[in-house]
Amino acid sequence: MTRVFWEKYAGWILGLSAFLAYANTIPNDFAVDDGMVVTQNKYTQKGFAGIGDLLMRESTHGWRGDNNKGFLGYYRPLSLVTFAVEWQFFKGNPHVGHFVNVLLFGLTVVLLFDILYKHVFKNHALSAAVALLFAVHPIHTEVVANIKSRDEIMALLFSLSSLKLLFSAFETNKKSRIYFAGMVYFLALMSKENSITMLAVFPMGLYLFASTKKNKTELPINLKTIFQSLIPVFVAAALFLVLRFVITQGGLTNPSGDLLLNRFGDSNFNQKYATIGVILLKYLQLLFFPHPLSWDYSYAQIPFYTFKDGLPWLGYGLYSAILLAGLWALKKKSSWAFPALYFLATLSLASGIFVDIGGFVGERFLYAPSLAWCMAAGMAMFLLPKPALSWTVCVVVCLPFVAKTVHRNSQWKDSETLFRADLNSAPNSAVVNASAASGYIKLARQTQDPKLKKQYFDKAVELNLKAHAIYDNYANPLIDIGFVYILQNDYEKAKEYLLRAKKIHYLHPTLNQQFATLANKHLEFANQAYASEKWEEYVKHSDEAAKFAAYTREGRLDPPYTPTDAEIYMKMAVWFVSQGRYDEAFDRIDRSLAVLPVANNYFYAGELKLKRADYSGAEKYFKSGLALNGGVAEAWYMYGFALFQQQKWNESIFAWKRALQLKPGMTEAQKALENAEKQALKP
Repeated sequence: MTRVFWEKYAGWILGLSAFLAYANTIPNDFAVDDGMVVTQNKYTQKGFAGIGDLLMRESTHGWRGDNNKGFLGYYRPLSLVTFAVEWQFFKGNPHVGHFVNVLLFGLTVVLLFDILYKHVFKNHALSAAVALLFAVHPIHTEVVANIKSRDEIMALLFSLSSLKLLFSAFETNKKSRIYFAGMVYFLALMSKENSITMLAVFPMGLYLFASTKKNKTELPINLKTIFQSLIPVFVAAALFLVLRFVITQGGLTNPSGDLLLNRFGDSNFNQKYATIGVILLKYLQLLFFPHPLSWDYSYAQIPFYTFKDGLPWLGYGLYSAILLAGLWALKKKSSWAFPALYFLATLSLASGIFVDIGGFVGERFLYAPSLAWCMAAGMAMFLLPKPALSWTVCVVVCLPFVAKTVHRNSQWKDSETLFRADLNSAPNSAVVNASAASGYIKLARQTQDPKLKKQYFDKAVELNLKAHAIYDNYANPLIDIGFVYILQNDYEKAKEYLLRAKKIHYLHPTLNQQFATLANKHLEFANQAYASEKWEEYVKHSDEAAKFAAYTREGRLDPPYTPTDAEIYMKMAVWFVSQGRYDEAFDRIDRSLAVLPVANNYFYAGELKLKRADYSGAEKYFKSGLALNGGVAEAWYMYGFALFQQQKWNESIFAWKRALQLKPGMTEAQKALENAEKQALKP
C-alpha cells in the first residue's frame, strides 16, 4: 500500500517537500531588489490599473522612471503583473509574495517529476531522486527567497510546461497541443528573456526522448518532424523578440565603465575572457559545493584574471569537456547528452561569452542550469548496483542540502540581515561591505543605547572605508560615511567625505540629499548666530549654507527643501548693507546674480551704487535688470540718473522718456528730462 501510494502521489509529495524546504521564507520581509518590482515600482502599486504600463514599458521604468532609458533592455512584464495583482488585493504584503514564490517552486518540482518519469527516464526512482535534488539544492535560495526573482521561477515553470505539451502532442497524436506549447512558451519569454535558450533545449529533448505510437508500437521522431512541430514555438520567440525590441528600443547591454554596473566595463579582452573562465569555474563549484552563498559576487570578490593564470584555462577546459562529451553522447543518442548540452545552453546567456550582460555573477543564473547537475548527479547515483544504495547516497547528499537551504532562507529575512551575513561569504565585494554598512547605520538609528549606537556607527564607517578601498571609484561608501557623521553632529568630517564623493559622482541623488541636509544645518546655525548677534559666525555659516545649496543645485534631482544659494546670498547682502559693509554686500549680490539673474536684485544693487555715487556701477546693474524686465518706471528713472551723472545726456533722455511712457504722472522724471534736454542743447 505504501509503495502504491508513493508511486501514485510521488510528484505531489516531492512538490510538498520543496514547499516545506522553503516554507521558512514566508515570514520574511522584502529584501535587496524587491523594491525594483514592488515597494518602489509606481506601476505595480497601481494594482490592476498599472498592468497596461507594465506590459508596454521597459521593466525597470516603474522604478527608475525616464532615467532608465535603454537600461539593459529588460522586458519581463509577466512577473510584474503578478506583483500588481498581489498589490491590488494585499497592498504590498511581503508574506503573500513569498508564499506565491514557494508555491510556484513546488509546482515546478511536481511538473519536473512528471516530465522526467513519463517522458525522459521513464524510471520512477531515478525521476524522483532528480526532482528531490532539484527541490532542496541550496543554489535556488536566491531565486525562491527573493520575491523579485519570481521571473526565474515562472520562466522555468512555463518552459517545462511547454516541453510537457510537446512531448504529449507526439505521444497522444494531438497536434493541437503543439500550438498550446507555443502559447505557453510565449509566457515563459514574457517572464524572463533567458527562456530563449529553450530554443536549443526543445529540439534536443524531443530528439533524445520523444516518441509516437503507431499500432501500439513506440517509434522515434525524425528531425524534420521535430522542427516542423516547433514552428509555433519559433513564432512565439519571433513575436517576443519584435515586441521586446519595440518596447526597449533595442536596449540590450549596459555600456557603463563603472565596475559595479558593468563587471568588464574597464577591462581589456584578456582580462574579460580570462575572468569569465574563472566565473564559469565558480558556477561549477556552487553546483557541487554550494557554500558559502552570497547575494553579490561583484568586484572584487572575484578579481580580474588573465590567461597567464591557470584557473581560466581550467574553467574553459572543463566546459569544453562537457561540450565534447555532450556532443559525443548526442551522436549516440544517449540520455547523458541532455544534462551536458542543456547545462551549456541554459547558461550561455549568463556566461557573458556571447552576450554582454554586464558580467555579473549570480546564483539566480544557475536556477535553470542546475537541473542539469541534478539530472547528472541522479543518473550517476543510479549507476550503483542496488537501488537502496543509490537512495542512500541521494539522502546523504540531500540532508546537508536541506540544512543549508533552511539556514540560508533565514538569512534572507530582510536586507540588513542578509547584508551582515554575507560579510563572511563575500568579504572582498565592495557592494557587500557597503550594503552591510547601511544595515549597521539602520541599527544605530533604531537603538536608544548611546554606547551601542556608537559601536554600530563605527562599524558602518569601518565597512564603508573597506568598500571604498576595494573600489576607489565607488561614491556610495563615502556618502554613507558623511551621513554617519551628520547623524553624529560632526559636520566637518561629514563635509570631508561628502566632498570626496562629489569628485566621483556629483549627480548622485543621495549625495544631493546630504548636501541639502548640510545646507539646512548651516542655515540653522546662521539663524542662531544672528539671534545671538554673533555676526562673524552668521557670515561663516551663511556662506557654508550657500555653498552646499549650490551643490544641491548642481545635482538637483529631488532633495529636501533648501533655499537656493542665490536666495541665501541675497539675504546676506541685505544684512551686509545694514552693517555698512558694502564691498561684502556687492560680492554676495554678484554671487546671487551669477546663479539666478533676477531683475529686482539688479535694481536693488543699482540703487545701492547710486547711493554710494558709483554711477558707472549703477549703470551696469540697471542695464542688466532692465534687459530682464523693462516695464519698471522707477528703474528707468534711476538708470537715467546714473547716465546723467556721467554726462551721457542723450542716453539719460531716452531712459527718462521711457519712464514717463510707463508712468506719465512721474514728476521727478519730467523735471529730470527737461534738465537733460537743456544740457544736451549746450554747445
